[in-house]
Amino acid sequence: MGTLVGHIVPSVVFVLVGFWHLVCAFCNYVRQGREYTSKAWHAIGWFPYGLKHIELHLMVVLIPFAIFYELGVSTSFRPLVDSMIPLNRVASFEHTTTLFMFWLFAVIVLFSDTTAFLPLPAEASFLFAGLAFALEWISLAHEAARTSGLESQCNLLLAYTSGLCAASAGFLALRPKTFLVDVLLCMGIILQGTWLFQISLFLYVEQFIPQGCHYRLDLPTGIDGPTLCEVEQARIRAVALINLAFNCHVIAVVVLSVLLFALAAKLQGHRRGGYDPLVVETDPEGLQMKPLPKLSSFDRR
Repeated sequence: MGTLVGHIVPSVVFVLVGFWHLVCAFCNYVRQGREYTSKAWHAIGWFPYGLKHIELHLMVVLIPFAIFYELGVSTSFRPLVDSMIPLNRVASFEHTTTLFMFWLFAVIVLFSDTTAFLPLPAEASFLFAGLAFALEWISLAHEAARTSGLESQCNLLLAYTSGLCAASAGFLALRPKTFLVDVLLCMGIILQGTWLFQISLFLYVEQFIPQGCHYRLDLPTGIDGPTLCEVEQARIRAVALINLAFNCHVIAVVVLSVLLFALAAKLQGHRRGGYDPLVVETDPEGLQMKPLPKLSSFDRR
């Protein structure tokens, strides 16, 4: 469960971040080739040096607003009732811990890169990013298990994308030069954004809700209600449509990635990888060949 705004805003953020990382990964690989090294964040070249870490600065500043939304607006400013967390608000607290881990990732990487007090290796940033995605995966998987209606299937597919990002980031922490895994991580981030937007349509926009299913408001708060189906056949059909839509999102992200790489290769003049031809400079006139041995006899039949 959630709100329309609570899905659209993070979807835009995920798409922009994933697209930016994917473009940077392709451009760096085209320029560097076998010397390519993955990065958990990318500096904007046309900004002054003081704004080199603008991506991390934005995370440090904006994520607290997202935490405030989860604990404030999305819970009607009542995250606690009688000193207890209401059952229907547990997801908001789980999302808050995930957001805080992403904020902690930005703070640690920013502090390590700008000061000498925390000399972490560059690949450590992928370790903290992987932990943040792992928390997101656990939160979404738990939410998919406890929710009903269409939310369960939507959150389950979203949990798969989070798990993909967590595994990719963890692998890059060990092998940061693996270009394809870096691309997989960027594609997973974009897929999270596009699928979050699709979830907002499936669950909260009446024109896009599958036939036979309806969005019901939470009567005490007027928000955060479930999307339920009237009969079992309608639910099965809706789940099938959700899976079909997710497959289309995966295909769209793959096609986008291939086109972006082709564009980057064309603009940067990328040469196909592989073994370089061996060039041997020889003097044709001075090249001596060993004479063949004379045959003493021929085998006649």
